[in-house]
Amino acid sequence: MIIGLVLFLFSACNNSSQKTKNESKENTLTQNQIEVPPLKPKIVEPDATEKEKELYKEAYDLWYNDKPQEGINNFNEFIKLFPKSSLADDAQRMIGTAYSNMENYPKAIEAYENVNIKYPDANSDPGALYDMAHLYFYSINDFDKAKYYYEQVINSATVDDEKIRDFALEQLKDWEKQTQRFTGYAERSKEYQKERQSNSPSEYLKINETSWDKGGFGTVGIHSFSIQNNADISFKDVVIRIDYFSETGTFLGGTLRTVYKQIPSKQSVRITELNAGFIPADASTCTLKVVTAISDN
Repeated sequence: MIIGLVLFLFSACNNSSQKTKNESKENTLTQNQIEVPPLKPKIVEPDATEKEKELYKEAYDLWYNDKPQEGINNFNEFIKLFPKSSLADDAQRMIGTAYSNMENYPKAIEAYENVNIKYPDANSDPGALYDMAHLYFYSINDFDKAKYYYEQVINSATVDDEKIRDFALEQLKDWEKQTQRFTGYAERSKEYQKERQSNSPSEYLKINETSWDKGGFGTVGIHSFSIQNNADISFKDVVIRIDYFSETGTFLGGTLRTVYKQIPSKQSVRITELNAGFIPADASTCTLKVVTAISDN
């Protein structure tokens, strides 16, 4: 009788211990898994007037042609003139993108936040949240805030935002590994820029007269442009960064390509049909910038 009672108690304790282990395992799985709510319905906004479209495009073209501050001024003017326009939220988001291009990250964050504050039900909201997450992760290395905004993207995404929601999910999938990889990246990048700032080829080499098309059944970027050398020395092997954006201004990805040509002092060289390789399917616009080059003294 006593032996049976002991065996029963041992079995009960063992089951209780196993149950605790299973509960702990379930809790761990719950913490590691990402709850993905269903996509919200598409946000239908009224069409903008032709005048609104015209002025918005003028501001957008300034940004696209590497004049971010002028673009910001025009986008702000657009919002003042048409605060109720269906393009006002897009203009506010583009202000954030322009400040980001200028590496003025506090102003960029403020502009993106204003999309959600001023236009809480607009179709630009999930995109602005994604832009903030991207900035906090890659450019500022504030991973706690980055994670918060990636989660906000997942919770607010509509059927039109499925791709950026998937980007956010991918980023969160292996979070510890991702954050370890990019810890200190922002500071190292600043130091690198500081070291080369005094004699940076990008200060002298400017890209203009750009045009591009999609080749390879719409999967490959084909770019034509001119490189203007304003320096007193020649350069060669110019490294170009090409960034691609969606129709709404969302950053989709970038690539580097090297132009193996000599760019003589005070001259401009035309580059035709540079193959950038595979590009994002939704790429609608792009920017080209000189990263570095070799001085050819």
